[in-house]
Amino acid sequence: MASCRSESAAPPHLAGAPQPGSVNPRTGKRYLKAGYAPATINHALTVVASF
Repeated sequence: MASCRSESAAPPHLAGAPQPGSVNPRTGKRYLKAGYAPATINHALTVVASF
C-alpha cells in the first residue's frame, strides 16, 4: 500500500523552535536531538534479541 508520506522523511522543523542538539543558553543543557540516542537503540536491540 502506498503512503502519502515517505517513511524515512523527518517531520519539518517548527518555525521558532531551537535546532535539535543546540545548547539552551539559560540552562546550558542540550536540546534533544532528532531521532533516538545510541543507548536507546542498543537497548531496543538487546530486548528484541532476547526473544
